[in-house]
This record gives sequence, structure tokens and C-alpha cells, in this order.
Amino acid sequence: MPVQYEDAVKHTEYVAYYMRKFPTYISKRITTRIANLVSSLIAYKIYKPNLFIMPYLELCITPLCTLSCKKCANFMYMYSRTSHYAVDAILQPLDKLMSSIDFAHRFRILGGEPFLHPNLCDIISHCNDIKKIDRIEVVTNGTIVPHKKLLKTLQKTNSIISISNYGDLSCNKFSLMSELKNYNIPYVYHDRLLMWQDMGDGRRFEHSYQQVLDLYKACTITCKTLVQGELHVCPRSAHGTALGFIPKKTEEYVDVMKTDALILRDMMRRLYDIECIEACYYCRAPFEPKLRTTPAGKQIASDESGGKRVT
Repeated sequence: MPVQYEDAVKHTEYVAYYMRKFPTYISKRITTRIANLVSSLIAYKIYKPNLFIMPYLELCITPLCTLSCKKCANFMYMYSRTSHYAVDAILQPLDKLMSSIDFAHRFRILGGEPFLHPNLCDIISHCNDIKKIDRIEVVTNGTIVPHKKLLKTLQKTNSIISISNYGDLSCNKFSLMSELKNYNIPYVYHDRLLMWQDMGDGRRFEHSYQQVLDLYKACTITCKTLVQGELHVCPRSAHGTALGFIPKKTEEYVDVMKTDALILRDMMRRLYDIECIEACYYCRAPFEPKLRTTPAGKQIASDESGGKRVT
């Protein structure tokens, strides 16, 4: 993971930002190739150090899921006796965050399983109205086929569906893809069974500080995660602190609603200049001699506690 903001934002993000700056009447009259070329030249020649572009932002709308994956990297299986996040608790922090940045390039809505949220139509419509968001990506595990109202909402918005394939567990993936095709909704289907990296089960590893620095630099999780009004460096930090087993440190997250709007932009940008975070001590090191993997989506057996915590 980059340890400086300048390294986190790539040329492609600046190109996408300037592409959005083309007036609609111009963009309709020129080809995408020309627009990309012009935007690329602008991004190359007019780099603005004061721009705050978020390359990758995740919005978690629910901890509830249709599966209980034993090695879920985001600790979803640990949530117990919980409920969907309220719409206001999701959208108010998002609006405040977006008012303090210039652009969010990759924007993902996820859970848990986002198709479970009863107000997903409202959430997607609201996000679609935020012009600073490049495109909405909804991540699903292929167990639910959305109802017609939601399909029509997805059809009308700038959304793409990312479908994970966990074999037989993704029991409705083909029906889902069929409906998405019927409504001309773009989607990405990960058509092979995946192996997950075993990142640990929430216990603290005995990493040295230098190992944690190396781990953070080697980390491939480059997103920032907004959960219940808090912007975290990564989803494991967000959910581990929410569940109470990772200590929460004030310099490693931003409470969006409690932070003065005048300093919010600077506070969020500082999250890109961190050398490491406490959650790194709870991640299995990628520098181990043999990388540990586990079958994606492997479920917690009925006789296992699953390490659930009351939240």
C-alpha cells in the first residue's frame, strides 16, 4: 500500500477526473478516444497538487450476509445480533465526505451482502446523483436475484455489478446474470473458483514493528472504507475496531460527522500518508515463507462458534 498520497493516485485517476469535466454537449460530439486523449494531455500538463482524488472508496451498507465465510477478510462472520445500517447513517457521512473531495474514481457498495439491504434502491439512486463519483460498483456473492424495482434502479444508474463465484454456494448466480442481461445492466462475473489468502482470524500476530512496516507496504488492499460514519484505511481496520478486538487509534481513522468541515479534507488526506496501522498486527504477513491460502467461501460448520462477537 502506498505510504504517500502522491503515490496512491495514478495518472489514470487524473484522466478520469478531467474526463468528467467535459461538458455534456461536448462529450456527446466527440469520440471517447479523443476525449481520453485530451483528458490525458490535460492531466499530464495541468497536474494540480491541491486536488483530492480518492482512487478507491468502499461504502459498507450492512454487516448482514447470506453466507458465513470462515476466512472472510472483513470479519463479517463475527457480527452477531446486528442489523442493516440505517440509510441516514450511510448517506449523511457519505455526502459530507464527498463535499470535501474532488473525485472518487472507483466506488464500491458492499456488505455483507448489499442485496439484502431493504433500502438499496434509495442508496444507489442517491450515490448516482453525486457527480463526483465516477461509477458505482455493487459487490454480490451471487445468492440473491434483485427484485424488479432494484433492477430498474440499477438500469437507470451508472452501476455495474461484480458477482463473486463461490461454486454451489453462489446458488443464484446464473439467474442473476440472466436478469442483468434482460435489463442491460453491466456486470463482471468471476467465473472461476477463487482461493483466498488466509489473512488471520482476528488474533494478534507477534510481528515486529519493521515487519508491520513491510506488511503495510506490501498490502494490496488500497481502498479507504466508510463504515457507520467512520473512514478507515482498510476494511479489516474498520470492522476489527467496530467489533472491539482491534484497538482504535485516532490517527488511523476519521469520524466524518464529528470532524469540522473546515479540516475534514486535510484529515482524510492524511490517511494516505500513514506508514502502518494497528490492524496490520492482526494480518498474516505476506512475507511468510509459504503464503497460506484457503478455498474462497468456505463456510463455518454448524458446530463451530465462528468467533462471533455481540455488537
